[in-house]
Amino acid sequence: MKIFTLGEFRVEVDGKPLVFGRKAPKKPLAILKAIIAFGASGIPEQKILDALWPGEDGDAAREAFAVSLHRLRRLLVHPDIVQLAEGLVSLDSKHCWVDALELERRIVEGEDWLPGGKAGADDLWQIYRGHFLSDDAESSWALSMRERLRSQFLRHVSRTGRRHEEAGRLDIAVQLYQKGVDTDDLAEELYQGLMRCHMKLDRRAEAMSVYRRLRQILSVTLGIRPSPQSEQLFQSLKGEQDPRSGSVPNL
Repeated sequence: MKIFTLGEFRVEVDGKPLVFGRKAPKKPLAILKAIIAFGASGIPEQKILDALWPGEDGDAAREAFAVSLHRLRRLLVHPDIVQLAEGLVSLDSKHCWVDALELERRIVEGEDWLPGGKAGADDLWQIYRGHFLSDDAESSWALSMRERLRSQFLRHVSRTGRRHEEAGRLDIAVQLYQKGVDTDDLAEELYQGLMRCHMKLDRRAEAMSVYRRLRQILSVTLGIRPSPQSEQLFQSLKGEQDPRSGSVPNL
């Protein structure tokens, strides 16, 4: 079984997409999502009850959980995928692949992220297609995992891009930073990396375009201006302005 949670939520059973009827079984699927959000292994049953049935008393919540868990197991075809023993809930890691857990594993192992040119490296970009359970933005129990994966993703892309940048592999660094920005358009440090690389490649127009995009995204989305670090990069671009032109590009 494969479970995809990054950018979209979908399940594949025996290589085929799991198809629902006109109405998806929300509570059974919420249990599956919550198990993954809490780490997928050894999750106290009570933690899931508190997350999904916060307004129910203990007995009612447990009964609702038992019914929904039974439905989930039937839905997944292989009932042993979701295990419950001594009050702890887990996914069978031997027979269930989860993109979020795979992403963390690869980051911990320090795999390089290259947008081409290295066997298997593109798989990492195929894994992180968007934020964790992005369609469940109102579910507070998913927030911690979402932010953790986002932070890990940004740090790893930034670190890898900086390594290539410092080694003079500027075109590779540009591709990395750009793919990172395309995935998370609020990642200011990746915009900064793009600006630095374009400046080193004498692509001032491209660098200024990156700054304009950053400024617009931050203003529209968060109502803030770019950080002092980004402004400093912009000022250095203005400092490189050809004095004979007598003007600064309209940003």
